[in-house]
Amino acid sequence: DEPEIFGMHENANITFNRAESSHLMATILVLQPRETSGGAGKSSDEIVIDVVDDVEARMPELLDEDDKGPTTFVIQPNGLLTSLDTVLQQEMIKFNRLMKAMTISLVGLRR
Repeated sequence: DEPEIFGMHENANITFNRAESSHLMATILVLQPRETSGGAGKSSDEIVIDVVDDVEARMPELLDEDDKGPTTFVIQPNGLLTSLDTVLQQEMIKFNRLMKAMTISLVGLRR
């Protein structure tokens, strides 16, 4: 959109484009592979694999409703779960989705 629509001077568009270009170039430079001087140090790929291994080792298992305590997810006399159990179920679903997304990301980083 043109900056005049928002009541801004046309130079605002130039400033915005310069900032976006600088951000893009900085991102590209960060993503560039770094050359090493042939020493005994690890390459950037080896460092990434080490971090992936560490994160995988510390990731907890997926949560399972079957591992619940004896008083968790008990149907009340009115035929419903308690509000705390309902929230717990929702949070378990979100947690498991997060763990699955992290696993997919870690597999992608190994490639």
